[in-house]
Amino acid sequence: MDLDKFKIWKSGLTSEEREIMEKQESVEAEFKKQKAVVAQTVNTKGFKLILDKVVGDVESAKIKLLRCSEKELTKLQTEIKVRQEFLDKWTPYM
Repeated sequence: MDLDKFKIWKSGLTSEEREIMEKQESVEAEFKKQKAVVAQTVNTKGFKLILDKVVGDVESAKIKLLRCSEKELTKLQTEIKVRQEFLDKWTPYM
């Protein structure tokens, strides 16, 4: 464990927060090990279709924002945010 992680670990985190950090670190480590497989997945036709659908859905939701009611606004904003986060996480592997 490096010094920064040690400082964070000893900073008074709850056991739940520590557990979340441990899970995140293990997922990231596994992801790095499997990076070649991830790159192959990203380059498949099926994944490109998924990305095209996500981009289309984001654009559609943005257009709906122009005419939506106040009630629908939060739902649309959340939908756009989630899809945009998905795209942001996968874009570096393309």
